[in-house]
Amino acid sequence: MPTSILLVGTPKGAFILERAADEGGGPDDWAIRGPLCEGWPIHDLIVEPDSGALLAAGGSPWYGPA
Repeated sequence: MPTSILLVGTPKGAFILERAADEGGGPDDWAIRGPLCEGWPIHDLIVEPDSGALLAAGGSPWYGPA
């Protein structure tokens, strides 16, 4: 069954929200994973379709862009 996936980048890290397609549309139906890259601001997230790898773009006021 297909799954809906929402990738969220925040100042506190990255989060992955998932919901199975056959579930209802309520807010309690989403499963949350994260924070990933905890403590790093994440500006962009993408899943590479061939390998399924999660790629994130972030940065730090101290270390700069990563």
